[in-house]
Amino acid sequence: MKFIINHKGTTQKYNASGWSDFESTLLEIQSWILNNYCQELDFEFVVDGKIVNLKEAFEAANQVWEDIKNKRNKNKKQIWVRKQGTQGNFKNNFKQIWVSK
Repeated sequence: MKFIINHKGTTQKYNASGWSDFESTLLEIQSWILNNYCQELDFEFVVDGKIVNLKEAFEAANQVWEDIKNKRNKNKKQIWVRKQGTQGNFKNNFKQIWVSK
């Protein structure tokens, strides 16, 4: 999915892997609308060439994240590994990584 936000002649474009940046920008816009009594109609949100409202834009960003998680869970598994150069079996000496199944 490709995401675009238009506002008063300014265009901000995001590719599919930029869904988190798109979502954080949507949160900023939502906060701006609530705090400054501005209208959602001042912004134009485009997802895959289709103009959508703010709620649908959030849903599209969340759908991309769900698709990424599902694909990752299908092909990979998460394991705990010890951090290099640490001593002992303390909880903070381990980190989680994703490896292929």
